[in-house]
Amino acid sequence: MTYVKNGLYKIWSKSKLNSSYWFIPSLMTVGVILLSIASVRVDTSLGPDWMRGISWLYSNEPAGSRALLSTIAGSMITVAGVTFSMTLLSFSHVSSQIGLRILNGFIEDRGNQITLGTFITTLVFFLLTCSKNGSK
Repeated sequence: MTYVKNGLYKIWSKSKLNSSYWFIPSLMTVGVILLSIASVRVDTSLGPDWMRGISWLYSNEPAGSRALLSTIAGSMITVAGVTFSMTLLSFSHVSSQIGLRILNGFIEDRGNQITLGTFITTLVFFLLTCSKNGSK
């Protein structure tokens, strides 16, 4: 068992997927697509009646929920655009003075990958749930 574990670790550490900038955001996007499908199915099967028994939950009409989700999705894509354009602008400036090696550090950084994945998956989740709920 240890041999298999060590062998898989060696394959994983040498693969290009591990250091790809889009690998973690892609995995997160696939996960959020599955979560969106599951949440829409649960919402469809339970209906709105289960929320009426819980006093601290607020139920909204589909149009209000769609407007809220659209606002959140719009703000997330704006924040993602500003964040990554400022980051790439600063890296562009630094790379002209230091060199392109700093860009590899940015691309391989897990924090940047997870941040990009969070922004993308939030947008994808909101778009999928709005379109599914709007088609009822």
